[in-house]
Amino acid sequence: HPNFRLFATQNPNSGMFKGKREKLSSSFLSRFRPVFFKELPDDEWVTIITAKLQRYFGSEASVYANLMVKSFHIPVQKCILDTKNRFPELESYSEISIRELLKWVKHICWYKEKGEFDNCDMAFETWCIYGARF
Repeated sequence: HPNFRLFATQNPNSGMFKGKREKLSSSFLSRFRPVFFKELPDDEWVTIITAKLQRYFGSEASVYANLMVKSFHIPVQKCILDTKNRFPELESYSEISIRELLKWVKHICWYKEKGEFDNCDMAFETWCIYGARF
């Protein structure tokens, strides 16, 4: 098909992933056009999470989104990446990414949809999702 496109993704071979993947040959890489994306600013993540929570939390969606992103997710990421006070459980499996935040949103929306949500569930889900990385 003339409009066929193949998209491939790969973790960088630096930082938390250094030495965790094989180096790809230049002949293989020449078949792709590399595009690098920077991490989204915190406020954009708050906007995304607010939109995902809106259906279930209404006017409180932005309050929960700010708490989730700015009061928990970002501080945990910074704590893990802090080179001065090295986190004792730091291994490749302890990488915290946006995947954990999105999984957390999915779980609390599920609770809310079932009519079983309370803040204790939110705390438990947070512990389950983020704690599972260690």
